[in-house]
Amino acid sequence: MKKLCLMAAMCAGLLARPAYPAELGRRDVSSRSGGGGIETTKGYSDFLAEGVFGLDVSAVWNHARWDASGSTESATDSGWTPQLSAFYGMNRFLDVRLCYEPLSLDDGQANLDITRVGVGVRARKSGADFIPFVEALVNYYVLSSDNVEDLDGAFGVSAEAGVSYQVSDFFLINLGITGETFLNEPSATDPTSGEDVRVSFDSFGVLVGVTVLL
Repeated sequence: MKKLCLMAAMCAGLLARPAYPAELGRRDVSSRSGGGGIETTKGYSDFLAEGVFGLDVSAVWNHARWDASGSTESATDSGWTPQLSAFYGMNRFLDVRLCYEPLSLDDGQANLDITRVGVGVRARKSGADFIPFVEALVNYYVLSSDNVEDLDGAFGVSAEAGVSYQVSDFFLINLGITGETFLNEPSATDPTSGEDVRVSFDSFGVLVGVTVLL
């Protein structure tokens, strides 16, 4: 009789203990039809939802090239640069974001300093710890160089693709590839000849970073 009572008490304790998302495959198993269901906290796979704000902080290794047509000045350079993005979740799969990245190129003879500000979207496929994503931005570039004068700004596009690993409900680690290019060729003046030149730019790279939900 004592054994039977002990077994009954253990079963009651297990049934009464709450189920956690990590034990349920990190998914929200609450009812979406309005009927009965097991209510849990939000699962890891549902970290992004409408109305959620967050930050991406990344380090990007870029291999970049710029060229000034009609001038002998050009540069190819590689290096690490910081990147910061703030985003707003539209739903579980899509966010809109604002991105900032500074970049400085110098090959010893020619240099180009770039400040990039972009707006765009990131789409992701939720449902597991590893979350693939793609991102597209339209950018404006503020440019300066010691090798040309009166350098205009430029518009361009950039794209990223990669995968995020979800460490917790509010923290992810990101790894991806990135590329960007000017849509127009901003004009500048060659300080030696006084002639107008056009500047082109493109780059590709890899990034590693983190996402934090606020």
